[in-house]
Amino acid sequence: MAGSRSPGLGHLERSVMDVLWSAAAPLTAREVHGLVDRGGELAYATVKTVLDRLARKDLVVREAAADSRALSYRAAASRDSYVAELMHAALDTADDRTGALARFAERMSAREASVLRKTLPGRPRS
Repeated sequence: MAGSRSPGLGHLERSVMDVLWSAAAPLTAREVHGLVDRGGELAYATVKTVLDRLARKDLVVREAAADSRALSYRAAASRDSYVAELMHAALDTADDRTGALARFAERMSAREASVLRKTLPGRPRS
């Protein structure tokens, strides 16, 4: 998702979430800073503030790091779950939810439509 637009997240928040979604294990703020700040221009305190803000938004979970006194951070949910929540939130703003769904479906590829059909409740999953 790097470089793509994530509604609801600012540029730096998106970069931090991309790092956490890609991580195999929770990361300390220093580790996140090292992975986000490739150019050496971003302050550690800024990354720490972003992590704290994401935790307040319930997008990140803070926990005690296993090997130090530092906190570690992990994404509260998968990227797919986050995107699904964004889609539901967008639908909740529609005056005509059915119409919005229809417009959304019109732009799906045949493969996406097939996946959607297979995952709909009450449909056989072949």
